[in-house]
Amino acid sequence: MVKGLQIDRLSIDKNPEGGFDFRLVLTQVGNNKRYQSGVVAVNLLGQSGDSAEAIPLRDVSPQIDDVGIKFRFRYFQDINGSLTLPDGFEPLEVQVVAQPKGKETVQAKRTFLWSKLVAN
Repeated sequence: MVKGLQIDRLSIDKNPEGGFDFRLVLTQVGNNKRYQSGVVAVNLLGQSGDSAEAIPLRDVSPQIDDVGIKFRFRYFQDINGSLTLPDGFEPLEVQVVAQPKGKETVQAKRTFLWSKLVAN
Protein backbone atom coordinates (compact mmCIF):
# COMPACT_ATOMS: atom_id res chain seq x y z
CA MET A 1 0.00 0.00 0.00
CA VAL A 2 1.23 3.47 -0.91
CA LYS A 3 1.78 5.71 2.10
CA GLY A 4 1.12 9.42 2.36
CA LEU A 5 -1.59 11.60 0.87
CA GLN A 6 -4.37 9.72 -0.92
CA ILE A 7 -7.44 10.80 -2.87
CA ASP A 8 -9.74 8.34 -1.16
CA ARG A 9 -13.06 8.90 -2.91
CA LEU A 10 -15.30 11.30 -4.76
CA SER A 11 -19.06 11.07 -4.84
CA ILE A 12 -21.44 13.19 -6.89
CA ASP A 13 -25.23 13.04 -6.51
CA LYS A 14 -28.01 14.89 -8.29
CA ASN A 15 -29.77 17.39 -6.04
CA PRO A 16 -33.39 18.63 -6.17
CA GLU A 17 -32.32 22.06 -7.50
CA GLY A 18 -31.13 20.50 -10.78
CA GLY A 19 -27.44 20.61 -9.92
CA PHE A 20 -25.15 18.19 -8.13
CA ASP A 21 -23.74 17.76 -4.62
CA PHE A 22 -20.16 16.55 -4.32
CA ARG A 23 -18.03 15.06 -1.54
CA LEU A 24 -14.29 14.61 -1.92
CA VAL A 25 -12.39 12.69 0.76
CA LEU A 26 -8.62 13.04 1.20
CA THR A 27 -6.81 10.67 3.56
CA GLN A 28 -3.33 10.14 4.95
CA VAL A 29 -2.05 6.57 4.97
CA GLY A 30 0.79 5.61 7.30
CA ASN A 31 2.31 8.18 9.64
CA ASN A 32 -0.59 10.13 11.16
CA LYS A 33 1.61 12.04 13.63
CA ARG A 34 2.10 14.89 11.18
CA TYR A 35 -0.53 17.03 9.53
CA GLN A 36 -0.89 16.95 5.75
CA SER A 37 -1.47 20.36 4.20
CA GLY A 38 -1.47 21.75 0.71
CA VAL A 39 -3.92 22.37 -2.11
CA VAL A 40 -6.16 20.17 -4.20
CA ALA A 41 -7.41 21.11 -7.67
CA VAL A 42 -10.56 19.60 -9.17
CA ASN A 43 -11.36 19.92 -12.88
CA LEU A 44 -14.35 18.72 -14.87
CA LEU A 45 -13.24 17.35 -18.23
CA GLY A 46 -15.77 17.01 -21.01
CA GLN A 47 -17.26 18.25 -24.26
CA SER A 48 -18.85 21.58 -25.06
CA GLY A 49 -20.21 21.34 -28.56
CA ASP A 50 -17.45 19.86 -30.71
CA SER A 51 -14.54 20.87 -28.50
CA ALA A 52 -12.95 19.36 -25.40
CA GLU A 53 -13.12 21.57 -22.34
CA ALA A 54 -11.68 21.57 -18.82
CA ILE A 55 -13.64 23.54 -16.22
CA PRO A 56 -12.14 24.25 -12.77
CA LEU A 57 -14.47 23.43 -9.88
CA ARG A 58 -14.39 27.07 -8.73
CA ASP A 59 -16.19 28.09 -11.97
CA VAL A 60 -19.20 25.85 -11.26
CA SER A 61 -19.36 25.71 -7.44
CA PRO A 62 -20.39 28.65 -5.22
CA GLN A 63 -18.52 27.15 -2.23
CA ILE A 64 -15.12 27.08 -3.99
CA ASP A 65 -13.22 30.35 -4.49
CA ASP A 66 -9.79 29.23 -5.72
CA VAL A 67 -8.46 26.75 -8.27
CA GLY A 68 -6.47 25.19 -5.43
CA ILE A 69 -8.64 24.24 -2.45
CA LYS A 70 -6.57 24.38 0.75
CA PHE A 71 -6.49 21.32 3.00
CA ARG A 72 -4.95 20.51 6.38
CA PHE A 73 -5.65 17.29 8.26
CA ARG A 74 -4.08 14.45 10.19
CA TYR A 75 -6.33 11.49 9.30
CA PHE A 76 -8.82 12.63 6.65
CA GLN A 77 -10.68 15.67 5.32
CA ASP A 78 -14.03 16.01 3.59
CA ILE A 79 -14.52 18.72 1.00
CA ASN A 80 -18.22 19.22 0.27
CA GLY A 81 -20.26 21.50 -1.93
CA SER A 82 -22.57 21.78 -4.88
CA LEU A 83 -21.99 22.40 -8.56
CA THR A 84 -24.04 23.39 -11.57
CA LEU A 85 -22.94 22.36 -15.06
CA PRO A 86 -22.86 25.05 -17.76
CA ASP A 87 -25.44 24.73 -20.53
CA GLY A 88 -24.18 22.52 -23.34
CA PHE A 89 -21.34 21.01 -21.29
CA GLU A 90 -21.22 17.20 -21.25
CA PRO A 91 -18.95 15.98 -18.40
CA LEU A 92 -16.85 12.87 -19.08
CA GLU A 93 -14.29 12.81 -16.25
CA VAL A 94 -13.38 14.55 -13.02
CA GLN A 95 -9.65 15.03 -12.47
CA VAL A 96 -8.39 15.53 -8.90
CA VAL A 97 -4.80 16.58 -8.18
CA ALA A 98 -3.64 17.06 -4.57
CA GLN A 99 -0.31 18.79 -4.01
CA PRO A 100 0.98 18.60 -0.43
CA LYS A 101 3.42 21.16 0.97
CA GLY A 102 6.95 20.11 1.82
CA LYS A 103 10.20 19.06 0.17
CA GLU A 104 9.73 15.29 0.11
CA THR A 105 6.04 15.15 -0.76
CA VAL A 106 4.41 13.26 -3.58
CA GLN A 107 1.51 14.62 -5.57
CA ALA A 108 -1.65 12.50 -5.55
CA LYS A 109 -3.61 12.36 -8.81
CA ARG A 110 -6.79 10.50 -9.66
CA THR A 111 -9.30 10.64 -12.49
CA PHE A 112 -12.92 9.53 -12.04
CA LEU A 113 -15.37 8.69 -14.83
CA TRP A 114 -18.44 10.94 -14.56
CA SER A 115 -20.72 8.06 -15.67
CA LYS A 116 -19.57 5.96 -12.71
CA LEU A 117 -19.88 8.84 -10.22
CA VAL A 118 -23.41 9.91 -11.09
CA ALA A 119 -26.16 7.33 -11.23
CA ASN A 120 -28.62 8.37 -13.93
